[in-house]
Amino acid sequence: MTVTTTVATLAAVAALTTVAAFAAVALFLAMALFLAVALVVAMALFLAVAFVVAMALFLATVTAMTAVAAMRPMAGVGRCLTAHQGDPNDREKDRDPESQRTVHPLVLQ
Repeated sequence: MTVTTTVATLAAVAALTTVAAFAAVALFLAMALFLAVALVVAMALFLAVAFVVAMALFLATVTAMTAVAAMRPMAGVGRCLTAHQGDPNDREKDRDPESQRTVHPLVLQ
């Protein structure tokens, strides 16, 4: 083997090694770009699904509240959520006349 053949062989090997290195770097960058895009797409899909679920729950809650509000007038007179609707002077009828003094009995002694 001559020096010229050896130098040519080394140059060819160096060229192939350089091409292989560039190919490896290009492949790495392509994979990194693909993974970045895939991650962004997955995050966008996740956020879209989460938004749709949240809106569905919100609309279900509003619908249920509207249905309850619509049924409330049909329920009749209920005492659980309303104020007492009796005679406002019920207290006065049952009051003992002794307690109607303006001055406390202990003060009068």
